[in-house]
Amino acid sequence: MSDGKVVYEVRADYDKLDSDLNSANSKIEKGTSKWGSLLQGVGQGIGHFVADKAVEAAKAVWELGTAFEDGLAKVSTLVDTASVDMDQLGDSLLDLSSKYGLEASNLAESTYNAISSNNALGKDSEALMKVLESSAKLAKAGFTDVDTATSATLKTLNAYGLGVESVDRIQKVLIQTQNTGITTVGELGAVLAQVTPSAAAAGIQFEEVGAALATMTAQGTPAAQATTQLNAVITAFMKPTADMISGLSGIADEMIKNGQLSGENADHYTRQKERLAELSREILECNDGTKESNQRYKELQNEIKLVNKEIDAATAEMSLQILEANGLQGTLELLNKEFGGSTNQMAAALSSSEALKASLAITGKNAETFTSNLHAMSTEADVVGEGFEKVSSTTNEKLNVSFAKVKALAIELFQSLEPLISVVLSLAGAIIQAISTGLQPILTIIKTITTAIENWYKKFSPLLDALLGVQDACKGLVMSAMQPLLDMFTRVTNAFSNFYGTIVNKVKGAISSVSGLIGSLTDKVSSLWSTLTGGGSSKKSSGRSFAVGNDFVPEDNYPALLHRGEAVLTAAEAKVWRAGGNTRAGQLSSATIGGASIDYDKLARSMSGMTVVMDKQKVGYILTPEISYNQAMNSDSLERSGFNG
Repeated sequence: MSDGKVVYEVRADYDKLDSDLNSANSKIEKGTSKWGSLLQGVGQGIGHFVADKAVEAAKAVWELGTAFEDGLAKVSTLVDTASVDMDQLGDSLLDLSSKYGLEASNLAESTYNAISSNNALGKDSEALMKVLESSAKLAKAGFTDVDTATSATLKTLNAYGLGVESVDRIQKVLIQTQNTGITTVGELGAVLAQVTPSAAAAGIQFEEVGAALATMTAQGTPAAQATTQLNAVITAFMKPTADMISGLSGIADEMIKNGQLSGENADHYTRQKERLAELSREILECNDGTKESNQRYKELQNEIKLVNKEIDAATAEMSLQILEANGLQGTLELLNKEFGGSTNQMAAALSSSEALKASLAITGKNAETFTSNLHAMSTEADVVGEGFEKVSSTTNEKLNVSFAKVKALAIELFQSLEPLISVVLSLAGAIIQAISTGLQPILTIIKTITTAIENWYKKFSPLLDALLGVQDACKGLVMSAMQPLLDMFTRVTNAFSNFYGTIVNKVKGAISSVSGLIGSLTDKVSSLWSTLTGGGSSKKSSGRSFAVGNDFVPEDNYPALLHRGEAVLTAAEAKVWRAGGNTRAGQLSSATIGGASIDYDKLARSMSGMTVVMDKQKVGYILTPEISYNQAMNSDSLERSGFNG
C-alpha cells in the first residue's frame, strides 16, 4: 500500500448469482408486461387524468411495496406458517385490494388486527379471507374503513361467544341499525363494546341491541350516549334494587303460573312463596292474647322476614331468566305494568337516569317503532351486499377501484424486482463488510492514540489547572499595577492618534515615555523580588527626565521621560536644527501650539503635505502647498478639545 491505495477483493457465488439474476429477469419481464398492459388500458378507457395518476403510483412503487411487505411481515408473527402460505395470503390481499378499491397496506394491518381478535383465523386463511371480504363490503356500505368494520364484527362475535360462521348475521344487524336509525357502522364500531359484553351476559340477543340503538338514535340520541344508556338499563337487571325485585316478583309469579319460568331458582321461589302463605295464615290465628300466643306471633314475624329474604334472593337470581325470556323491551313493558305506569317507581327500580332514558325510549309510545326495527334486524335480504352495490356504483368509487388496481400492480412490480434488489443488497453488504474490515486496524490505532491522550490529560490536568491559576493570579497583579499606565496611555492615544503626521510624532513620544515608565516599574518589581528572595540588586532603569533639555541622544533605545510641551525631533530634523536650518519641526515649535501667541500662517505651512489618518487608517494627505488660516485654527481647536479622530 505504498502508493496510498487500498484494494478490496469481493468474492461471490457466481452460480447462485447467475440463477438469481435469471429468476429476477423472468419476474421483471412478467411484471413489466402486466404494468404496461394496465397503463395502456387505463389510458384508453378512462383518459389522461387516470393515466397521470397511474404514473404517480408508479413513482411510489418503492413506498407501496415496502409498506405492504412490512405489513405482511407483521402478520406473519401471528400466523401459523405451517398451515398458511404467506405468499398466497399476500396475493389474496392484493386481489381483495384491487376488487374493492382498498389500500393493500391497510388490508395487511386489518389482517393483523383480525387475527389478534380471533386467533383461530391465524390457522385458517380461507376463513380469514371470508371475514376480510365481508368486512370490506360492510366498510363501503357503512361509510367506514375495513379495520373498523372488521373490529366491530369480531368484537361482537367474541362478546357473544360466536364463531366466524355468524359473521353475516352480525354484519346484517350492523347495517340494519344504520338503515333504521340515525347512525353509521363507523359510529357504531367505535362504541358498541360499551354494551355488547353486558348484553351478551344478560342473554339479550344482538338483534335486540341493534333495534334498541336504532330506535334511540332515531329519536336524536347520539350512538355513544345510546350505548351508555342501554348498558345502564341492562346493568339494572344484573344488580336489581329492592324496588326492581318487588316488580320482578310479580312478573315471576305470572310466568311460573304459565309455565314460562322453571328451574332450581323457580322451584325454590315457589316453595318459599308457599311457606310465606302458611306463615301468614298462622300469624292471623295468634290473636287470643295469651302469653304463648304473643310469643308465637313474634316467632312467626321473624320467620316471615327470613322467608321474604329468600324470596327476594330467588327473584334476583331469576331476573336474568325473566329478561332473557321476555327480552329487554318486553321485560320493561311488564315491569312498567307492575308499577301501574308510574314513572317514579320505574326510576326507583332502574336506579339511574341513564337507564330510565333508555327504558322510556323503547317502551310506551315508542314500543311499536322498536318492534318494527327488531323485525328488520332478522331480514333474510342481503342488506350488506345491496348497500355495497349502491355505494360502489358512484364515479368516485370506480376511480378508487382503478387506482387500487394500479397500486396493487405496483406492489407486484416491486415483488418481481425484489430478487434483484436482494442480490444488490447482498453485494453492497459484502463491500461494506470488506471496507469495515480494512478500516478496523486504522480505527484501533486512532482509539489507542485517543486513549493515550485522554490518560495523559487526566494525569497532568491538576498541574495544568494549577499553572493556569498561577498565571491568572500573576496576570491580575500585573494588570492592577499597570492599570494607571494603561489608562494614561489610552488617554494619550485617544487624544493624539488618527491625526496628521505631526500628531503621530507626538504619539510616538508618548509611547517612548510609557516604555520608560514600564522599564522603571520593571526595575522596581525586580528589586522588590530580589529583596524578598534574598537575591542581588537588579540593574536600575536608565530612564531620565530632562527638565532643561538634551541636544543629543547618545545611543539607540535611549529611555527618557518627556513632559507636556516638550518636542522630539527625528535624527534628520535634529541635524538640520543643529545646522541652524528651518525644519518643519522647527516651524511647529515656533508656532507654540497651546501657547498664548500662535503664528497660524506658520502652523498652516508646516501642515502642508501631511498624511490624513482616521480610525488608525490612512485616508489621504494634503495636496495643496499650504492650507488655509481657518483650517489651521480649526485643527488647533480640535487638539485643545481632546478630539481624537
